[in-house]
Amino acid sequence: MKYNRILIVFLSAMLVLVSLSGCIKSIPVKIVDGESSLLGFSVTDKVEFLCSVTVMNTSDKEVEFTLCAQADEADVNSGLLKSKTMTDMSGTVYKLAGGEKKTFEVVFTGENNGGTEKQNRLLPQITLDIK
Repeated sequence: MKYNRILIVFLSAMLVLVSLSGCIKSIPVKIVDGESSLLGFSVTDKVEFLCSVTVMNTSDKEVEFTLCAQADEADVNSGLLKSKTMTDMSGTVYKLAGGEKKTFEVVFTGENNGGTEKQNRLLPQITLDIK
């Protein structure tokens, strides 16, 4: 009898989890790493990374988003940047139609910490903020 109650509770919990899984949204927009790259950088009182960022909308609806970036720790440790946080100063809200893939040139900006050399050619960690 106790075994049946445990089984019923377990199956009920599984049923609830399965029904709730339809409520969880997956992010329909993804950065295509293999088609994105760091094109160059410049240093003044700010540090600017010029990036080519390819983004794919895997949904069937138009999506709006903004981009931001986290620089590599090596660029902070070397004094190039004060912090890893970099922003797209253009303030652009990007749009992709359903199923569309597009490449954007984006300039990410961060505060210079006195250094002038980038430690590698790595693209910063780019994240999307869906609007």
